[in-house]
Amino acid sequence: MQRHDRIQRLSGRKQATGEGPTSLAAIEKLRRAAEAAANSVTSTEDKALADAKQLISALEAELRAADEEALQSGVSGDTPVPLSQLPSTLFQPQSPASPPPPAQQRQQQEQQQPAERQLHPNDTVEQRRTEGRDSWEHQQQQQQQQQQTSKSRAEPAAEPIIGSEMSDWAPLPAPAAESLPAPPPGEKRAEGSGHEILLQAFNWESANGNWWGEVERAAPDIAAAGFTVAWLPPPTASVSRQGYMPTDLYNLDSGYGNKDALKRCIKALQGAGVKALADIVINHRCAQKQDANGIWNVFGGKLAWDATAVVGDDWKFKGKGANSSGDSFGAAPNIDHTAEVVKSGLSEWLRWLRSDIGFDGWRLDFVRGYAGEHAGDYAEASSPDFVVAEFWDALAYRKGVALRNQDPHRSRTVNWMKAAGGTCTAFDMTTKGILHQAFETGDLSRLRDSEGKPPGVLGWWPSHTCTFLENHDTGSTQGHWRFPGNRVEAGHAYIMTHPGTPCVFWDHWSDSKLRDIITRLVALRKKHGINCRSNLEIHEAGKELYVAETDGKILVKIGSAKWIPDGDDWKEVDSGKAWTVYERA
Repeated sequence: MQRHDRIQRLSGRKQATGEGPTSLAAIEKLRRAAEAAANSVTSTEDKALADAKQLISALEAELRAADEEALQSGVSGDTPVPLSQLPSTLFQPQSPASPPPPAQQRQQQEQQQPAERQLHPNDTVEQRRTEGRDSWEHQQQQQQQQQQTSKSRAEPAAEPIIGSEMSDWAPLPAPAAESLPAPPPGEKRAEGSGHEILLQAFNWESANGNWWGEVERAAPDIAAAGFTVAWLPPPTASVSRQGYMPTDLYNLDSGYGNKDALKRCIKALQGAGVKALADIVINHRCAQKQDANGIWNVFGGKLAWDATAVVGDDWKFKGKGANSSGDSFGAAPNIDHTAEVVKSGLSEWLRWLRSDIGFDGWRLDFVRGYAGEHAGDYAEASSPDFVVAEFWDALAYRKGVALRNQDPHRSRTVNWMKAAGGTCTAFDMTTKGILHQAFETGDLSRLRDSEGKPPGVLGWWPSHTCTFLENHDTGSTQGHWRFPGNRVEAGHAYIMTHPGTPCVFWDHWSDSKLRDIITRLVALRKKHGINCRSNLEIHEAGKELYVAETDGKILVKIGSAKWIPDGDDWKEVDSGKAWTVYERA
């Protein structure tokens, strides 16, 4: 009954937030029907259970329809992520547990003290999965467990929290200090060398039939600007021209050009010293044919799958595989990554993209749809030079304002990467959301957490964090979560002077004024050797003022408040709108 209770609360939240007004009557009708069906379920009443599942699925569809209606009516920008994008835990049974009393916590900590173990460059993936973070995980859990009770009590409970629930998370931060040397010869890491600087080399309107040629011609300029990796759009045939509804994965005639043009593009990038990432869409796949019952779940091409390759809880496409390990994507069949035909087929395909087409690594789309373990398997099978995943879910909001504590949000991203065995980095959605709130309000104290570190994934696992301001979904012509326009310069100053791996959006680099600023900031980052594991010390974080020092070499000041370093140790080397960078004199 816990599953039903959570859906009942979700429908209540839908009404409370006023989204999707035309769907409220349908939602209420479905809620009542789901209640009746769920109440009738017993261990022997299979039909009632099936009815309840169908009604739950229908309710989720109604919520997605309401979200689409809201977006069409102009809801975008800084509006919290739609309810259909809430964490999958909202649609799964939960067992919330209150933290034990402090005395009991101490007793448990003493009895369950793990042996200390540090990450080592020679650790295997399996070691990283099973034991590689015991020491830091225990250390961080000790610190945060003591804070969890007081923080949860400090949060007022009268208003609903939209986006995540404070009880539905387990803090599993990454190492507090990362000073890992470069990987030994022949060994590859998700984060590459640690000095990567990414350019997203497309936007939502790039599927013009000749995009590969445009990027090929731009390759010298991309390299000259200091970028080391270019993230390219999905290369496969697709129902949608942008490539995110793939069909035959081996067919590389896409909205961006054909296979030969793609190979020339990759060759030009690599010739200029820039690696090429493919946008990999494997959570779902569009079928080419209908089955005997008229369901679109028969796939063509070399990967000729059927309904057994579709997850069993994908009711729309009548999947016959195992249930999904993540969230559902309603527009296409969701693929069962536990099926051998899928795992072996996709692994072979990724190796083909590496060996025959020439890609260096992957950007993984919509990884909330499948468990990190599967991404780890694919990374091990294809040996990419760099992997970054898109784990995008909702921050926690109250009355449209992001909560100051977003630990549950960044914890979910860290947990997914941990499940992948550390084989994937991830875009730092937490940091993006906090930057939005900080810049919109001028409250830059949000850029420092209670431990004095950055408040996003960046503060927990910098080497596996990919920071960014905008992408083809949040910006471009879609504009689902557009970065504050008057702080784009300051945002770039933040990500270029901080640890983590920065990623710049094509539309920002294409802007002539921003291109010059970005190029200067990239040059400063390279000059001082700032990398994904650099040491960061935050000196100031308050109203319109943020100051941080990186590796003892550069100092960045962000905000409109007046501030200059004490003494003669620092000299100003660059500045712009609400940002200044200093280096050691």
